[in-house]
Amino acid sequence: MTDTAPEKFACYVRARAHPGRGDDLIKGYDPVFAQVADEDGTELYSLIRSVDDPDLFFCFELFRSRADFDAHRARSLAGHDLDELNAATAERDFVWGIPVRTKTTLVGPPREDRQAVEDLITDYARALDTQDWDLLRSTFAPDARTTMETVGTYESCDALVADIAPRLTDFATLQHFVTNVAVRVQGDTASASSHFVSHHIPKDGASYTHGGTFTFDAVRTAQGWRIAAHTCRLLWTLGDPTQKGQGA
Repeated sequence: MTDTAPEKFACYVRARAHPGRGDDLIKGYDPVFAQVADEDGTELYSLIRSVDDPDLFFCFELFRSRADFDAHRARSLAGHDLDELNAATAERDFVWGIPVRTKTTLVGPPREDRQAVEDLITDYARALDTQDWDLLRSTFAPDARTTMETVGTYESCDALVADIAPRLTDFATLQHFVTNVAVRVQGDTASASSHFVSHHIPKDGASYTHGGTFTFDAVRTAQGWRIAAHTCRLLWTLGDPTQKGQGA
């Protein structure tokens, strides 16, 4: 018995913004495009503005299968990410269907690029856990800017290492878990975000745990993808951090 590939599934949306709020509608799509950048089953997602009416828009969506569309839609409707988009939209019409004829030369970013950026984030976290500063330097562009909200801002990787390396020697163990990684590649640049949970076990003191988010800007170089900018935002802490080694 031969397996048959599932039929692709398409969605066409005609949307009108409230008068004068076309730019707000475009901005409202930001979380949607952040979402589809992380969806392998979303093959095409294009928002188009009318040349004759700045408040009229068309959105073309192509999915690998009906199941991929259903997963995308369920994820979109969860939470309040669409509140800004809905507030800017006066009317919206949908047409769903099965593509019967298609011609395209559109090609998305290579999966290898997305994977390379994900690997970069993994190496960054592993370098902190193992205090492998050569590995950490290999993930950054030389002039990359790093902001750690609980520690400070650094204008280069060397400046970052010079400050946090002595701090982290106070810990017997560090362990970062990085999840919910979303990568968006545009040519030779990329942006990425993730959640993190980091466990800190001091050599002398009670252990504690941080939770928060990482954001990254990455750039393709002759040596491969490198971090060009990075922000660590702390959202919660479990336990009582010591005064030493309060890095992410």
